[in-house]
Amino acid sequence: MQSCPWILLKHWGRFWATQFFFSFFFLFSLLLVFLIAQEYERGAELLWEDPKLLFYVYLAPSISWLSSICCFSATILTFSMLERHKEWTTLQACAVSPLWIGAVFIVLSTVIASCNLFLLYTQPTKENFSSDKIWESRSLQMKDTSVGMWYFQEFNPRTLKGKNLQIYLNDDAGKNYGRLRCKMASWDAKIKRWQFSEGIFWGYPTARGVPVPDIKTNRLKWNELRKDIFLEEAIDSNTPIQKFTFQKLGLEELTSDPLPYFWIKENPSKMNFKEIDSVINNFPNRDSHKLKAYYYQKTLILVNTLSCIFVTLLGLILMSGQKSPKVSFIVGVIVIGIVSFYVLRIAFDKIGERGILNPWICSIIPFLGTGLLFLLLKFKKEKALFE
Repeated sequence: MQSCPWILLKHWGRFWATQFFFSFFFLFSLLLVFLIAQEYERGAELLWEDPKLLFYVYLAPSISWLSSICCFSATILTFSMLERHKEWTTLQACAVSPLWIGAVFIVLSTVIASCNLFLLYTQPTKENFSSDKIWESRSLQMKDTSVGMWYFQEFNPRTLKGKNLQIYLNDDAGKNYGRLRCKMASWDAKIKRWQFSEGIFWGYPTARGVPVPDIKTNRLKWNELRKDIFLEEAIDSNTPIQKFTFQKLGLEELTSDPLPYFWIKENPSKMNFKEIDSVINNFPNRDSHKLKAYYYQKTLILVNTLSCIFVTLLGLILMSGQKSPKVSFIVGVIVIGIVSFYVLRIAFDKIGERGILNPWICSIIPFLGTGLLFLLLKFKKEKALFE
């Protein structure tokens, strides 16, 4: 086998890159049209007023799987061009190794995978944008096992303020020892503290005593349960016996970060890698079943990002040995590949999000399954030629 002239390597690489970017532009345009059609008012407004936000928040998370499709399509189309112009036959006649062509495509797909990987770790999160289009207030419920239950009628993740809050404070045994209700609550992310405004605190009788907020220390102090002050019936019941009204109050015991609880309600498929990673790392209970879909989506993004190399290799194996493939064959290969892949993807997405199987297994099987299908089709076709 002879080495390949550099000019031919540039020629094939340029044509492959052209097919890749043409496919990417076509699919990306379809995605943009679909987004605007699905959410017409928001999509059209963002396209006109803040295209950067539209790209990073709504379109960028789709780049990794779009790149995989385009790498596969570019490989199929480039091989078709080589054979149609008799370049492939000429190279074989000149004893030029086909590995040279494969190496060019693999290098290019590796560059694309590296760019996708770079984008994963550098793209901004929603916190970097101030647009009201993505900062929508909604009700929030927080279950902190170390504190108790929090209920916000409305919470805004941008201002970190909530309205009409109720907190049910529980001890380690799950018994209620306090209740706080206020009109407004503000979270200071720097010092990890809450500021409560215009509210009431009720203290319940416990073996430790009755909790009462101390304005000077910003902590709870525990008053002794004295029967000469409190009714014996009230002490023995699970009802509040101490009431404290306040205008401003901060309690050092309450340090629950609201953002992980807020973003855990988001669809992980609509979040980027850094946002998902932030939810997983900051959520209090790392083993919670609520995080299973986030672990899966994080793994899926990584697999999709690196899959450019795999699908390019699959295209090389599939097209090797094909002589003058017809347009119908090329279109059929691409359509079969996309359809079979996404049928498997939909099925294993459900399994992965529920944590039934390991997220890596569920992320990789659609690629391996599609590859196996192509190899079987190729084997059957080659077997039919020799019969």
